[in-house]
Amino acid sequence: MENQPLQPERRFKWWYLVLAAVLLNLIILLVHQLTREEYKSPARRSAKPDTATGAKHRLEAERLNGVDVNAVSNWDYSNDEDKMGTRIKTATSTAKEVLEFDFPYQGGSIAYFTIRRKGGQTDMYLRVSKGQFIANTYDESTCRIRFDQGKPVTFGILPAADYSSDIIFFESEQAILKRIRKAKKIVVEVEFYKEGKRQIEFDVNGLKW
Repeated sequence: MENQPLQPERRFKWWYLVLAAVLLNLIILLVHQLTREEYKSPARRSAKPDTATGAKHRLEAERLNGVDVNAVSNWDYSNDEDKMGTRIKTATSTAKEVLEFDFPYQGGSIAYFTIRRKGGQTDMYLRVSKGQFIANTYDESTCRIRFDQGKPVTFGILPAADYSSDIIFFESEQAILKRIRKAKKIVVEVEFYKEGKRQIEFDVNGLKW
């Protein structure tokens, strides 16, 4: 009988623990729901990088929604003026795939195909974010370009005036430009130092030049 006054206190503590457990579960469910809503929000989705796989899924979704993906521009344009007042206009297409090289250029290299008009003169060049092209002026270096499903065509290439190894210029740029205007894609085969010949594909459909 001496312990009877303590029973209400023990019963109170038992209900307190049950109530605390219920509140904890409610808090966990609320946090989980808020996290799901944040992940589904448009702002959260738009912040996700557009990887190669993500871009492929995006294009497939556009096709299913009736969007003419072939009408979407594959070119980035610029129209600037240098410090001497000369207008510089460019159109650049980024390669569909990343190039993989060995040390010291490992980690992926991105290729860019650019058409440039400066001071009334048009030139055309290929640049990579990492790597070294093989091109010089004394042995008539060449590359091959395939336009759509046609046969590859050989064109001369030249190094940059400052001998930068990550860029080459195309000869016969007007002949290449004429073909690009009619093409949807091109594949450029060019040789890299210690890496051999690589084939780089570009979407060139819809050029406005």
